[in-house]
Amino acid sequence: MMMLSPAAKAAWVQFQDAIEAELCIGGELFDVRDIASKTADNATRLAALFQTIDGTADTVGPAAFEGASQIAA
Repeated sequence: MMMLSPAAKAAWVQFQDAIEAELCIGGELFDVRDIASKTADNATRLAALFQTIDGTADTVGPAAFEGASQIAA
């Protein structure tokens, strides 16, 4: 299992909070909330792949998560 670095975890929380804010009635993601609610977790999986490809697979760093979250968004 690969863990998030503290900075990557902070970025994940911020990303998840931004998504959650848009899931409410009237939010931009309300109509696709069943899919959108999984976006932060999917970004984490993608970041782990990026980190593995990079060759430093110990922990997911903030740069890998940032790139993954941009793609997931």
